[in-house]
Amino acid sequence: MSLLLVAPVVSARQSSVLVVKPYTVLRLAGTDMYCTVYSQGGTTGVVCLHLPNGPTAKSGKGYEMVATEKGVVIVAPGATKPSKAYAEPSLSTLARIVGGAPHAKTVTIAGNDVVGVSGTHMAVYSTPNVGGNAGIGVIYVDPAYRQVVGSYTGAITNKYVTVIEISGAKATKVIYRHSVY
Repeated sequence: MSLLLVAPVVSARQSSVLVVKPYTVLRLAGTDMYCTVYSQGGTTGVVCLHLPNGPTAKSGKGYEMVATEKGVVIVAPGATKPSKAYAEPSLSTLARIVGGAPHAKTVTIAGNDVVGVSGTHMAVYSTPNVGGNAGIGVIYVDPAYRQVVGSYTGAITNKYVTVIEISGAKATKVIYRHSVY
């Protein structure tokens, strides 16, 4: 099965995309929401969560969303194993995002920013604050930042942890939503 790609997710206002490597911490402006790009055992991933005490906190508050090339998982507060898991389709036919560098200082993103994760098909994205519900999460893309149909997007907001299936060129479907706290 070949993968279908849809329109680029990079905003027309964003002339270039920052590309990062592990161990970069991204913070959604004006919130306590963070995504950390990590590498463990040769696997690069992104974990997104609420950190009320900032990026040096020993633990987060509420549910966490973790994304790797293999899929998206949701981890309940205090749990060591996922409460929900969604496998990504094989992305091996697509080129990976390249370049970038790790950042020693926290990188703040806002609005409709998109940040590529080098060596993967993942990009961290932010959504603007609409009705008190700003968000940050991970989407699966090709190097032109086109979303992969059939993939899953994981995100956290001020209210929810959510997994969305990219089901068509302009179609998405929420397949899991839970209060973030």
